[in-house]
Amino acid sequence: VTGKAKQWYTFAIESMNGDWNELKDKFCLAFFPMSRISSVPRPILDFEQCEKESIGAVWAQFSTLIHAGPDLSLPDGMILCLFCSGLDIDANLCLDVTTVGRFTHKTMTKQVEFLEHFIAKPLLPS
Repeated sequence: VTGKAKQWYTFAIESMNGDWNELKDKFCLAFFPMSRISSVPRPILDFEQCEKESIGAVWAQFSTLIHAGPDLSLPDGMILCLFCSGLDIDANLCLDVTTVGRFTHKTMTKQVEFLEHFIAKPLLPS
């Protein structure tokens, strides 16, 4: 799959004129069609952070939810994207500040590293 993604990127990047959102959208459609996303269990798709819940607690709950059912066969990047979309604006801002830049622009390894740190030390007041 990695080879196909690199090949797709090499071909697609030339026609995007630097538009990151368009590139991201086309990539998602190419590699994660709606038929694959619609098979994800509703509790994962609808996951949202509760009011005043720490990032660490939310990440622990989401991780439990992901691992409780059958293998979703989704890449970790897509799972992290689902998680981030369920966070409130304050939590997203906290992640951006903590990572000194856009959290969602960090590598997947860095994102998981930061989230695991939040489980050990929640930074949002409860």
